[in-house]
Formats: sequence, structure tokens, C-alpha cells
Amino acid sequence: MIDSLPELYPKLEAWVENVLMEEGNATILTLFACLITVLYLRERQRRQAGVAAGEVAQPNHPNELGVPAL
Repeated sequence: MIDSLPELYPKLEAWVENVLMEEGNATILTLFACLITVLYLRERQRRQAGVAAGEVAQPNHPNELGVPAL
């Protein structure tokens, strides 16, 4: 596998230039990378918040400030 990397690199470079670097494909690829990054960071933040709270789920109480429910 490692011995075939020098042969694979020019093919991979040509594929990236021909397919991914076209304007539309680059935009879609960038948006996809941003989406994956945001989802990863949200999940990491959610897990860290759960650990900090002692893994106790806090229910959402929309009327806890004494606002009357309609």
C-alpha cells in the first residue's frame, strides 16, 4: 500500500484539480465541511455541558418565571 503512494499522488492531484476545484463543486465541498464542523462542535459542546452538569438532564420549563400560560 505505502509503495503505491508515489503512483497514486499524481492521480489524486489531477482528480482534485479536475473535479473538486471547479467553482460549484468547491462551494458545495466548503459548505459540507462547514456543516460537519458545526455539527461536531455542537456535539462536543453538548457532551461537555452534560459532564459539567453531572449528566442530569434539566427539563425545559417555559413558565418558570411566573408568566401565565395561555
